[in-house]
Amino acid sequence: MADEAEFDQFDEEPGPDDESAAAGRGNAEPDVLLDVPDLRVDEISLEVEDLRAKVSLQAEVLDLVKLNVGADVHLGRVALEIKGVEAQALLKVRLDNVAGILERVLQTIDRNPQILENLTQGLGSAVREVGEGAGSAVREVGAGAGGAVREVGEGAGEAVRDVGEGAGSAVEYVGESAGEAVRDVGEGAGSTVEYAGESAGEAVRDVSGTAREATGGTAQPEDGATEREEGTRKPARDERPRRPRATRRERSR
Repeated sequence: MADEAEFDQFDEEPGPDDESAAAGRGNAEPDVLLDVPDLRVDEISLEVEDLRAKVSLQAEVLDLVKLNVGADVHLGRVALEIKGVEAQALLKVRLDNVAGILERVLQTIDRNPQILENLTQGLGSAVREVGEGAGSAVREVGAGAGGAVREVGEGAGEAVRDVGEGAGSAVEYVGESAGEAVRDVGEGAGSTVEYAGESAGEAVRDVSGTAREATGGTAQPEDGATEREEGTRKPARDERPRRPRATRRERSR
């Protein structure tokens, strides 16, 4: 209430500007004036085609007066032509009242500085709201970016784990296949060696038997004389009789 009283007190104090404004208001001259002292027109031509107008009127007296007026106008073509126009015009704009209004506003602000305080308080609130909105927007953007980075990291980790598991499975499978191949090769080599050993043993036994047979068949007597019969030899006691070997000619026949 004190501020309103002071405001009214300041407004009530007259000043030189107030007196000039009052004197200006006493004049009847307008702020904007268009004066056309001389106007000449040689010809004005107006052509109207297909003009139709319908007017309806309805009036009621009882139960209050009701008056309904309607008009239906149809205009087909209008041509307006003006020739030989000469005009002298004067435009007057008076800014005395505008300057007085601005000066009055400045005086009011000078006498009541609390007006500016109220304006700055509103401006500060608007700035704080804008700052809070920008801060929340930045926080939301940061949170969204962090979530996106976490999701990308999790996806990359899962992909790396999947690749590692696939590589481990592949290495394990390759190792198992290589082990099986080595075992197969070893077993095949063992079988081959065993078969070769058996064949070699059989060959050695055959050679040994043949050598014993040859040794037993060519034994000489104590007096050094050799007893050999052509085409036949005396078989040993435990030896089975063998067929004579065929010569090359007999085999070729």
